[in-house]
Amino acid sequence: MGCQRQMEITRCGTCSTLSLFFHIDIAQSTPGEHLHVVGSHEGLGAWDPEKGARLTTNERSYPVWRSRQIEMRCEPEDSSTVLVLKYKYVLDRRELKQGFLWEESIPDREVQIPWSQDCDCVWLIRDSAFNREGVAKVTKLAPGAKLLRSPQQEPSEGLISVPEETPEAEEPTATPLFDAKYSLVGRRPFAKGGFSSVWRCRRTAQGSVGGAADEFAAKRIDLAGLHVKGKRCIFGHGVQPGEIRLHQNLHHPNIVELIDSFHDDSSKMVSLVLEFCKGGDLLEVMSRHREKNSKGLRESATRRAIKHTFQALAYLHEQGVVHRDVKCENVFKVEAPNTVALEDCTYKLGDFGLAACVMPDEVLMDQVGSPSTSAPEVVRGRPYGKPADMWSAGAAIYTLLAGRRPFEASSYMQMVRVMSKVEVSFTDDAWSRTSKAAVDLLGELLQEAPEKRPSSASVLKHPWCQREHRACTTS
Repeated sequence: MGCQRQMEITRCGTCSTLSLFFHIDIAQSTPGEHLHVVGSHEGLGAWDPEKGARLTTNERSYPVWRSRQIEMRCEPEDSSTVLVLKYKYVLDRRELKQGFLWEESIPDREVQIPWSQDCDCVWLIRDSAFNREGVAKVTKLAPGAKLLRSPQQEPSEGLISVPEETPEAEEPTATPLFDAKYSLVGRRPFAKGGFSSVWRCRRTAQGSVGGAADEFAAKRIDLAGLHVKGKRCIFGHGVQPGEIRLHQNLHHPNIVELIDSFHDDSSKMVSLVLEFCKGGDLLEVMSRHREKNSKGLRESATRRAIKHTFQALAYLHEQGVVHRDVKCENVFKVEAPNTVALEDCTYKLGDFGLAACVMPDEVLMDQVGSPSTSAPEVVRGRPYGKPADMWSAGAAIYTLLAGRRPFEASSYMQMVRVMSKVEVSFTDDAWSRTSKAAVDLLGELLQEAPEKRPSSASVLKHPWCQREHRACTTS
């Protein structure tokens, strides 16, 4: 890619030195990847990615990356001129045996740097995000300036702090606190995760509005043990709004409603008050049915749940949101067990802790989600977008009908081996009683090539989704 490019810096007889720092606000990566800046000047490798300048990050500053000070020999045509420098950021994935990943979705980046032989200047070149087109912000620094290694490091003499262009969302101090408006129900949570637990709760007399006896779900997140990346998922960072702000703006009949949110400074606890779905998640629904019937759900019951899931996804994708963790455990049944036929129940998509906003034609890079239900491009650490949700939804259909997932893995490393060749099996007894239309839809969704997968809107028009159902199954 880079070896055929032409040098864009003007040359003449007198050489001088120019000092540059490169800074990028958001560059998602996976372990084993390194970020380089490669460009038209020899100081940036002359388009050779192996000779580019390396940027670094750490646990506190990620996904912000910065380079060391780069000294570049320049030969301007006269005593005062403008240097034109073209460059791109490149992910070095050689440790993963995958070569280099260039910013392929955008043209070459370009900056024009005022320069004169009389001025010993240092320049900071700041970009917003990897593989996102935009105009770099070029800032003149004092001679001899050095940048802080992370945004959180305390400034000292000779060091310059680079403020956040799009600052990390502040952890809100909400008043009144959760306990002033809500009370937990029961002695223990009905669901638990790594740093969170989910309880039933009711409004207190002080917090009541109308039906005070109505129950809600309270997702309580312990910030004390949460790493920086986890906090950013909740409060946001850079261009990503975080779970709270993103979920507050989502309103759809098939999406779990976020009612309230609180951050208690004293207990380091975040509480999200959510619509309570009494029927549990889809995996629990399927498991209860399998215990009674020794098989997965009927197609009619699966169709109802999946149609509601795709209606939610169609809304999200229209809003520019990728869920990134679509699975049976994150789709919830509103009605309590054994009260309404599964074919007549309402299902809602929830848990937006990993959701991300994307612009049209923008891609995501960070490897998040559940390994067993993640799309091949996510598992392999490649760029991905909305089609990754479609694969995961297809895996959910497969799980409901077959009573098991199409792939099983406890980690992405294990999933890479499992997915060395993407082959979905339809040889179980479950598929002998499954309609051809259902298998056809699964074949479209569980395709290795993301560009070949249908959109949510297209799935809703598929013959299998258009079929009428008969209400006959309860659980």
